[in-house]
This record gives sequence, C-alpha cells and structure tokens, in this order.
Amino acid sequence: MLSLTIMRKPLSRLIKSEAGFTIFEVLVAALVVAMLAAIATPSLSQSVNAHRLSAGIRKSVGAIRTARSAAISRNVQARVTVTNDGKTLSVEANRPGVGWTVVGVPVVLEGGVSVTTVTPTNGLLFSGQGTVVSNGTVTVTLQNAPGATRQIQVSLLGGVDLV
Repeated sequence: MLSLTIMRKPLSRLIKSEAGFTIFEVLVAALVVAMLAAIATPSLSQSVNAHRLSAGIRKSVGAIRTARSAAISRNVQARVTVTNDGKTLSVEANRPGVGWTVVGVPVVLEGGVSVTTVTPTNGLLFSGQGTVVSNGTVTVTLQNAPGATRQIQVSLLGGVDLV
C-alpha cells in the first residue's frame, strides 16, 4: 500500500514574492523618457518643416512642367498663376477665341509653405514652343513657416533647376 505524506511548510514559503518596480524606479524612467522627448522635438520639427518645403518644391515644379507641356501640346501660350496668398498654383492655357482657361487641378501648397516671389513679375508664361516668354530666367521662391526658402529657376528654354 502506498502512503502519501503531506509536508507542512510555513505559509510564508507558499506565497511567492512578486517582482515589480518601485514608484521611484517608474518616476526615474518617466523622467528619462521626457528628457529624450524634449531633446528630440526641435529636430523633429525642423525635419517636418524641411520636408514640407521639399514637398512644396516638388508640387511647384510639377505645375511648371504641366504648364510647359500644355503649351507645347496645344501650341498656345500657357502660364502658371499664383493666388495672392501664394498657396495655390494654377496652370492656364490661352485657347484661341476662349481666353485663359484652367488646365487640370490647381496645386495647393500645404503646411505653411507658400510662393513668396516670382521674378520677373509677369511670371511663368510659356510660348507654344515651350520657351519662356521673358528676357531671361524666371525665378520662383518658396518659403516655409519658419522662414526657410528655396528657389526654382526656369531657363529661357523651359528647363527647371533647383537652387
């Protein structure tokens, strides 16, 4: 016959101690995370603003190339117009007998980016052959919310360069 023996242990040994963090350890960890976040936030903000400016440049270059393409394909003058606040660019073609009509969808610049200047003031006007109708290079300047600027130069033959 088999007999079972039950060993008696003190109650304190039956209850296992649970591992965890003290309130002090949690507060120190939270302080370290807060300090790292405070250090990373300015550089993250600068990166986001730089990215927004780059996105505005890409959209503006796209509008300029669309205007040149519209001028060549329709064999009419085409231009890029900018709203007074500098946040929307529209491509327009000068259709014979109709006048200036919008081509495609206007480009909206977001995130505090805007076109600040277009020189010369008559702006981006392309002939039916795709050349710029002005005496020289056209410069478009974009600016983001913190004040950083980038320029797009459109050559007499319609080539687009970033400065």
